[in-house]
Amino acid sequence: MLGFAVTHAERVLLSDLNYAEAMRDLTRRAGGAVLDEEELLFYAGPHPLPVLVNAVMRTGTKSAPDRTLARARDFFGARGRGFSVIVRAHADADLRAAAEAAGLSVFGEAPGMVLDHRLDAARAPDGVELREVTTDADARSFAAVQGAAYATYGMPPDGTPASVSAITRDDLVAFRDQYYVPNETIMAFAGDITPEEAFAAAEKYFGAWEKKTVTPPTIAPPEQPGGLRILVVDMPDAVQTQIRVGRLGIPRNHPDFLPLAVTNYIFGGGFNSRLNAETRVNRGLTYGASSAFAGALYAGDFVADTYTRTEATVETTKVILDEIRKMAGGDVTGEELTVARDYLSGVFVIATETPNQVAGRVTNAAFYGLPDDYNQTYPAKVRAMTAEQVQQMAGRYFDANSQNLVLVGNASAFRDGLKAAFPAAKYEEISADELDLMSPNLRKAAAAAR
Repeated sequence: MLGFAVTHAERVLLSDLNYAEAMRDLTRRAGGAVLDEEELLFYAGPHPLPVLVNAVMRTGTKSAPDRTLARARDFFGARGRGFSVIVRAHADADLRAAAEAAGLSVFGEAPGMVLDHRLDAARAPDGVELREVTTDADARSFAAVQGAAYATYGMPPDGTPASVSAITRDDLVAFRDQYYVPNETIMAFAGDITPEEAFAAAEKYFGAWEKKTVTPPTIAPPEQPGGLRILVVDMPDAVQTQIRVGRLGIPRNHPDFLPLAVTNYIFGGGFNSRLNAETRVNRGLTYGASSAFAGALYAGDFVADTYTRTEATVETTKVILDEIRKMAGGDVTGEELTVARDYLSGVFVIATETPNQVAGRVTNAAFYGLPDDYNQTYPAKVRAMTAEQVQQMAGRYFDANSQNLVLVGNASAFRDGLKAAFPAAKYEEISADELDLMSPNLRKAAAAAR
C-alpha cells in the first residue's frame, strides 16, 4: 500500500482497475447516493468523513484535472464534507499530477476489483456460438419473488436465454410499429435552452412522425395472496442462500407512496435501518440486508433481500419476518423519523442538480402521472411526514403473515428446518434445472407435467 498524508481532508487513491461499480453498491448500502455528472461520479456518503463513500472519480477523460478538483471542492465543500479522489492509474496520470501539485497526497493503492468500463462483447470464431446463461442465485431469487407475488410484472424484464433466442426481427419491427409513436412519447429538455428553442428542435426532428392510436393493455388489478408461501430453488452446489421476502405493494402514483418511502427507509432503506442492524450488526448473519417498495405504472412490490451462509438460512429468514412483524406494530422513534426524513429529502436535492437528473425527474413524473409540482414539493412533503403517518403505513403494508419467501440455495441443508419454523406455510421446491422464470408456475413444461 502506498501511504501519503491527508491534506484538507482530501485524498487520492490509485488503482489500475478501480471501483466504479463496486463503489456504487457500497455507497448506496451505506445510506448514501451516487451522482453522475458529465463523466464525473460523486459518491456522497451519509456522514462528513473523508472516506471512500465521500469520493469523486472520472469515468472518462473530458473533465480537465483542474475542473475535476474544483468541482469536487465545490460539491463536497458546500455540504461540509471532506472527500477522496479516486485516480485510475491507467488513465488519470494528468489528474494525479494536478492533485499532487495542489498539495494532495496518495494514501493507498487498493487492489483492482471492478473495471470502470464495460468490456467489449466476446467474439467467437466462425462456426462457434456463444451464449450467456444466467445461473446466479441472486438473479433467480429476484425474478422468482416477482413471479410469486403477482402476474402483472411477474416476468423478468430481460427475459431468459430461451425467450430472447426466440425473438425474431419481425417481432421487433411489429413492436416498434405498434408502440413507438409520438403521442405515446415523453420528451424533456433540460439545460441552457428556452422553451421556444426546445419546441423548435422537437418540431424540426420529430414533426413528421405520424401519430397512431395505441390501445393500452387491459390489466386486471392483481390480488394480494394471503398467508405465507415458501418457494425454494434448489442449487445443491451453493454455499450461500439468497433470501427474498416480498409481496404486492402499490403503484408509483399511489397517494401512500411518499409516506411509505419514509417508513421503508426506517425498516430497510439504509445502512442503519432496522433490518440491516439486526441481521448484520447485531447477529452477523450477512454483510447487508435491505428492503424497497418499488412502484410501477400498474402495480408495485415490496421486497426485502439479503443472503447468508447456508447453515444460517432458517435463522435469517425468521429474523426478516420478525422485523416485519415488529415494524407492523408501528412504533417509531423520533430519531428514526428524523434520519429518514433528512436523508430522503437531502438526497433528492443533491440528485437533482445536473440537466440529466432534472430531465429524468421530469419524465418520471409525467410517465407515472404524478402532480405537476411533484418534484418541487417532494422535499417539503417528506420533511413534513409525521410519526402517525409512519404508523399508519406500517400497519397497512407490513404483514409478516402474508409474504412470499423465495430462497435459492442448497435445499437439503435447510429444508427440514424451514418447514419446522413455518409449519403453516405453503411450501414448494423447484430444482434449478426445472426453473423457468417465464412460466406462470415457474416450472419448465416437462417438469410441470410430472
